[in-house]
Amino acid sequence: MFRGTPNCPECGSRFLVTSIRMNGGYVPPPDMSVYRCYRCFAKFTDEDVAEAEDGAGVDDGETSETGPPVRVADVDVAVSRTGEKRAVDRFDLVLRNDGTEPVRVARTTLAFPDGEESVVPVDPVVLDPDETATVAVPRDWLHAGQDAVTVRLVGDGDVVGSVRVADLD
Repeated sequence: MFRGTPNCPECGSRFLVTSIRMNGGYVPPPDMSVYRCYRCFAKFTDEDVAEAEDGAGVDDGETSETGPPVRVADVDVAVSRTGEKRAVDRFDLVLRNDGTEPVRVARTTLAFPDGEESVVPVDPVVLDPDETATVAVPRDWLHAGQDAVTVRLVGDGDVVGSVRVADLD
């Protein structure tokens, strides 16, 4: 249903983003799509999305002064098979703030290789520098083909960390 619509570069929402037609004073070229996010009311193009994605790389566990301040120190996933789907019994992330300032984590974005992408709210947590905390990611099911996931941690509109979980069995 939401395939083909990008995430809003302002708030990260994908569910309330729709392509809009421009009439009147500004008509974009035919190869450029214009989108409206009805969560934060931002208007953006594919170029805006590409710029936002260039600035938000995937955390490889290395820390740097320019990288995301939150590192995923451990992942605890437990699934049980139920036919073709798998029930997620537990999906916990142990987060560590390697930055110098407190960081708030309020939601996660899950991106699966089959194209499904979802924004999942978590219990908000504020990590002080050098502090760790466990965050439970609510997820009920994994479908066939969802053997890996990229988890992006989002604070107050910015990606503060990410991890790729390769084995969800």
